[in-house]
Amino acid sequence: MTQMHNTSAGQWTAREKLIFHFFFLFFIIQALPLSVDFFKIVFGFNWLYMSYGNIFDLTRLSAKFVPGADSLVNWLIVGVISLIGAAFWSRSKYEEANYDELYYWLRVGVRYRLAIGIIGYGFIKFFPMQAPFPSISNLNTSYGDFTTWKLFSMSLGIVPGYEAFLGGVEILAGLLLFFRKTATMGAIIILVFTGNVFISNLAYEGGEYVYALYLISFAL
Repeated sequence: MTQMHNTSAGQWTAREKLIFHFFFLFFIIQALPLSVDFFKIVFGFNWLYMSYGNIFDLTRLSAKFVPGADSLVNWLIVGVISLIGAAFWSRSKYEEANYDELYYWLRVGVRYRLAIGIIGYGFIKFFPMQAPFPSISNLNTSYGDFTTWKLFSMSLGIVPGYEAFLGGVEILAGLLLFFRKTATMGAIIILVFTGNVFISNLAYEGGEYVYALYLISFAL
């Protein structure tokens, strides 16, 4: 930490500072639970008798300004706010901040937020809850009556051991993010794993592609 304090901010060019202003604000806002659903989720359950579903909902809280399902419109809003904030920052007295130190803390914040998000999903796979074993009624339903995402979910749910393995991979990747020496490896695992989740959601019309892209952006 002493070394960071002694680092000269003059090593950063004006262009690099401007770009940093934008991305610093963008990722910090994205990481904060600035959600229209915040009070509904936080005060919508009994904290003395929490279920894992409640904890999972807390891990998914992020910047959300438009009610309803996750949307890239929220990203656009965050981008506009960050762009305006970056412009003001460039003209403020904080323009000559220690950028090496700010960059360090940004990476710490991003690592921990990503770890929380990926571990949250890891546990609902490790204890097969995200894609449960198909019920008798599902097994007796005509194939053509299922949505493509339901077919994908049942294909995963019918092999709970494999689903638990996938959850274990996510939990491991999240734990690796908590330590600086293993953070890069954790981020690489998440890029490969969550990249596949993102493509699967697009291909099978799942509803989690925006959040998957959110985790990918943090891993990058």
